[in-house]
Amino acid sequence: MKRNIVGGLAVSALLIAAPLSTASAADMPLKAPPPPAPAWSWTGFYLGGNVGWVGERASGTSNFIDTLGLASPLFSNPQSNAFNKSGAIGGFQAGYNWQAAPHFVLGVEGDFDWTHTSYSFCRQTNILSVACVDAAPNNDGFESISSKTNWIATERARAGVTWDKFLFYATGGAAWGHIETTESLSCLTDGCGESILKLAASSPVTQTKAGWTAGLGVEGMLIPNWSAKVEWLYIDLGTLTNTFSTLGSAGGTESVVWSRSEHYNIVRVGLNYRFNGPLITK
Repeated sequence: MKRNIVGGLAVSALLIAAPLSTASAADMPLKAPPPPAPAWSWTGFYLGGNVGWVGERASGTSNFIDTLGLASPLFSNPQSNAFNKSGAIGGFQAGYNWQAAPHFVLGVEGDFDWTHTSYSFCRQTNILSVACVDAAPNNDGFESISSKTNWIATERARAGVTWDKFLFYATGGAAWGHIETTESLSCLTDGCGESILKLAASSPVTQTKAGWTAGLGVEGMLIPNWSAKVEWLYIDLGTLTNTFSTLGSAGGTESVVWSRSEHYNIVRVGLNYRFNGPLITK
C-alpha cells in the first residue's frame, strides 16, 4: 500500500514539474547573435600634406636662326637635346570621397606641390664654331638655355576598391606646371652666326603649361580621422616652345629657339586628416 502511495506521489510531482520547467526555459533570454564586423567608411572631406621625389624628362630641338645667313636666306643650325633631372617635391592636397558601394569608392582630389627640377646647356651658333666658347678664331659665339619647374598642380578623379583598412585606387585628370625658361646669346668676340654685331643678351620667360596626368595609389587607415597614402603620378605637359629674337647686323634677325616636350614622374607619400568623424561604422 505504501509503495502505491509513494509511486503515485512521484508521478504527480513529475506531472507538476514538467510544465514549470517548460515555462522556465521559455522565460530564459535567447543568446544574442554576434555583432557584425566593423566596416571602414571612406566617405567625407579630407585635407593633408605630401612629400616625395619627382623625375623630369625634357627632350626636343634647340636651334639658332640667322636671317642674314650667306649660304641661304635662312641660316639654321638645329640640334637634338634631351635631359633627365630629378629633385624633391612637396605640398598639400584636399579632396572628397564617396563610398558608392561597400567596396567601391569614388572621389575627387586637387593638389599643389612645390619643386625645383632644373637643367641647362649651351651650344654653338655656327656648326663650325666651338660649343660654349666665345673666343677667336673661328668662333661665332654661343647660346645658353636653362629651364626650371617651380611648381606642379593637378585636379583629378579617383576610383578604387577597398580591402579591410586599405583603398586601392586609380586616378587621372588635368595637370599644370609653372616653368621658367631663360635663353641667352654670348657673342662678344665675332658676333653671332653670320652677324658681325657683338652682343650679349638674354630673355627669361615664365609660363604655366597645362597637360594631363594619370596614376595609381594605395591609402590605408591609421587611427580614427587619419590615413596615409603612397602614390605614383605621370604628368605630360605637352610641347613647350620658347623663342628669343634680337637684331643682328645689316637688318638681320638672330633667334634662339628651344622646343621640347615636358614629362614628369612623381612618387610621394601623404598624410590625410578626415573630417567625417569616426572612421568605423557598424
